Amino acid sequence: MKENFENIKLYIKKIKNKLKDIKFKKFKLNMSFLLIITNMVTIIAVVMQIVSTNYQLRLLNNQLSYMQDTNYTMQAQIENMQKSIKKTLEGEASLIAKYSIEPVSMDFQKGVYTLQVKVTPKEYTEYTDAIIFFGTQEYKLEYTKNCYEKNITLPLNEYYDGQVTFLFQSGTKKNTEVLNEYSCFLNIFKNALSGKIKKSPKVSNGFLEFEGDCSYALDGQKKYTFSTFELLVDVDNVNKFTIDMLKTHEEEKKKGDNTDKKASSSKLSDVFAHKQEEGNKVDNDVDKLNSLDTDTQETQKTEISNISGKIDLTKYIKDSLPIENGNKVRIYYKAITSEGYVFTYDLFNGIVDVNSEDGWKAGIAPYKIYYEVRDLNDYPLRLK
Repeated sequence: MKENFENIKLYIKKIKNKLKDIKFKKFKLNMSFLLIITNMVTIIAVVMQIVSTNYQLRLLNNQLSYMQDTNYTMQAQIENMQKSIKKTLEGEASLIAKYSIEPVSMDFQKGVYTLQVKVTPKEYTEYTDAIIFFGTQEYKLEYTKNCYEKNITLPLNEYYDGQVTFLFQSGTKKNTEVLNEYSCFLNIFKNALSGKIKKSPKVSNGFLEFEGDCSYALDGQKKYTFSTFELLVDVDNVNKFTIDMLKTHEEEKKKGDNTDKKASSSKLSDVFAHKQEEGNKVDNDVDKLNSLDTDTQETQKTEISNISGKIDLTKYIKDSLPIENGNKVRIYYKAITSEGYVFTYDLFNGIVDVNSEDGWKAGIAPYKIYYEVRDLNDYPLRLK
């Protein structure tokens, strides 16, 4: 009986120990779950903090960019104000009410050109003399029709930028003013015509083939207009192909205008379909488009002063040109002003060599620029 009681006691003790183990394990499981939850909350908080910090940094960066842009804008406005004030002060301090220095004629053979000079001082009397200096050479102007004027002939090889001065003399009183912004008339010849061919023409099986784009630019600089502009291909100084660049430019421009017009017409059709009551407005817009076409036609009739762009040579030179070994090939632009000045700008000069890898003779710089202008007597002036 006693043994049974002891066994029961041992059994009860084991059960108690098992219950303790179960409670401890359950406690450990709860603690692990709490740790996991705590870690997740911590990670979420850290991520939110990072996101918030990045957002704040972006805001600060945007604000800094805005402040920098504002600062640049303010600086530009201040500089413009300073220039405007300086120009106003210079104008008020100037001795000259108005002046002009315009070209009359050019003679490249003699190496001279003639300018017409006119000036009206702010203050003068019948006893005032007006003199202009080009460099150190002085020219007395004659008084006619409320201004002083004279035609002056100067050498082509002399540039007087920043060296032109007016002198006004009344008795013993003398006043001078330097034309700091004067630019020699010859400067407008320098970049009147330019361009670049992207790829050399290809010599293949006795023919000359073209590929790639060719850029072009005309700039009359408000001094003259161009009546003709062409791209020419010469073989041994004989013209083999010519592209009318003025016509080509207008064609490309018209295609762009037509594309814009189709887009505008499509938009107008949508408006008409959805808003029948706005029919009058649609009609007015169509009239405006038609008037734009009329304006374009009027523009085509006038001479061109400034144009630029590029053309695809494969589009305009579709026929292969026959070529022989040793032929000299010249590709160049030619533009003539309404006065008759002729500009030429070489894009390519090469000699055919069928034995070379690229079809052109080695040792020659085919892209070397040769740029000149010829006067009304057909005498050249080399510019590049």
